[in-house]
Order: sequence, then C-alpha cells, then structure tokens
Amino acid sequence: MTSRHRRRGFTFLEMAIALAIFVITLTAVYMVFSAGQSTYTTGITRQELDNQVRLVLDEMTNEIRQANPATLQVAALASGDQSLTFFLPVEGAAGFDPAAGRPNWQAAPIQYVTEPSEGELDNGLDDNNNGLTDERRIVRVAGAQRVVMTDFLREGTLAFTLGPPAGPPFQSVRVTLTLDYPDQRSRILSANGASEVSLRNQ
Repeated sequence: MTSRHRRRGFTFLEMAIALAIFVITLTAVYMVFSAGQSTYTTGITRQELDNQVRLVLDEMTNEIRQANPATLQVAALASGDQSLTFFLPVEGAAGFDPAAGRPNWQAAPIQYVTEPSEGELDNGLDDNNNGLTDERRIVRVAGAQRVVMTDFLREGTLAFTLGPPAGPPFQSVRVTLTLDYPDQRSRILSANGASEVSLRNQ
C-alpha cells in the first residue's frame, strides 16, 4: 500500500498577508531612519546657526570695544532694525597721542547697518524662495568698503543699547540679534544672541 503526499503551496490570501506585513515593516524602518536623519540634520543646522550668531557678535564686540565713546550713535532703520555708527583709533603707531594721552581717531566712521538679503525686497513676501520673509543681512560700512557680516537676520531684531550714563560718552553697548534659517522640512530655526560690550577707551 502506497501513500501519496500532496504538495501544498501558499494560497493567494497567505501571500497577500505576508506581503502586507513586509510592506508595513519596511515602512516602519524607513520612517524611523528618516526621522533620525532629519533630527541629525536639524541638529547640525541649529548648531551652525548658533555658531554664526556667536561669530557675528564676537566680531562686533571686538570692534565696538575700541570705539570712541563720545562718537557712538544709534539710529532707527525703516526695517525696524537699528544702525550703529562710531569711530575707531588709527591703526599702528600713529593710533595713540602720548602728549594728549588719548587715541588718534580715524577720519571715517564705521557703521553697522542692515539691508535686504540678495533677491529679497521689503514687501512682506518670500521673494527669493528660501522660506523666509523679508530677511536681511548685516553690513559693515567703512567709507566705500562694504562687507556682509551675516545673512538670514530676522527683520527688526538688530538692536544697540547705549549706556550708562544716559548721554555720551557712553560706557557700554548691548547688542542683540536673531538669525533664522529653514531646515529640510521648511521649519524655521532661530538663534538669538546678545553681547554686553564694555568700552575700553574711556
């Protein structure tokens, strides 16, 4: 007597269930990986933004510290930001007058101003399609020389506070600003910074 064994294959229903489980598992793995990658990228961007704020504030601090306290002037700009104007000592050996016991000041002032970023207009729109509206850049002006110190300044956030006393010559300058930058998911990341600068040439 012989016995026959029937070979039984997978049914269509079993294959559909297995495929569905495989797709769900693969999707979950991808979502976990994608979220981790996005978090890592966002972390890098936020760190770079914080570093840029510190870099700009350090540059301003080092320069403002040497300023002539009697020449510091803050002016309001149409964007809501503020500008700062001041004079620096002459560079080199001619920078100090030993007879008068004071620095010799440069003939041309230094100015920190803001202007619209490249491709951007002051119209409440994202003209350069980078996810930011009316973002600005900080420009250092010295005579005919203009140097961009940073981009992605949030409009209306660059401020200079002089004091004390209430009038010149001032003893300190407080600088505050905010930079914005869109991450890969078009979320706006922000970094705030402030620096209190004591003037050296009293």
